[in-house]
Amino acid sequence: MKYLRKLLQHRLVRFLLVGFSNAALHFTILNLSFYVLGLGKIGASLVATLCAVTYSFFLNKDFVFKNKAEGETLLSEAALFILVTLSGMLIIHNLTYLVVVHLLAGHDNTIINLLATTTGHRFSSDFVDINFATICGALVAMFWNYNGYRMFVFKQNSEDPVDDKA
Repeated sequence: MKYLRKLLQHRLVRFLLVGFSNAALHFTILNLSFYVLGLGKIGASLVATLCAVTYSFFLNKDFVFKNKAEGETLLSEAALFILVTLSGMLIIHNLTYLVVVHLLAGHDNTIINLLATTTGHRFSSDFVDINFATICGALVAMFWNYNGYRMFVFKQNSEDPVDDKA
């Protein structure tokens, strides 16, 4: 427990934990949107991305960056957060997503065969496309978002000294 508390003192570790939980939420909504609601690949990605933004704002504000701003500052933080997040997720993430889906076209059998060998299940080309492309997009957007939040949204406050050395 002591080790866990010490580990959670690092902002980057907290950011990664929030990122993983946000990714789980995103993947759940992505797959439900595609397979249950019948949305297209891009539509499902956009719905999942937008749903994860609200969740991410509050966890990043209160847990990752421990920012306790109130009043007008909260509104300006929310506006900046949305700007950084939307640029990261709607532009960076989805451009990466589109590029990866395009690059996978006709070449996703390698990943399908690898998954079949390691899991014993054969996944569809669509499943591989949307999930592999989402992983790639999420990694690129994560780098963008962390730096945007740190530099522009939740600037250093006295309660949480610079601890990016995780």
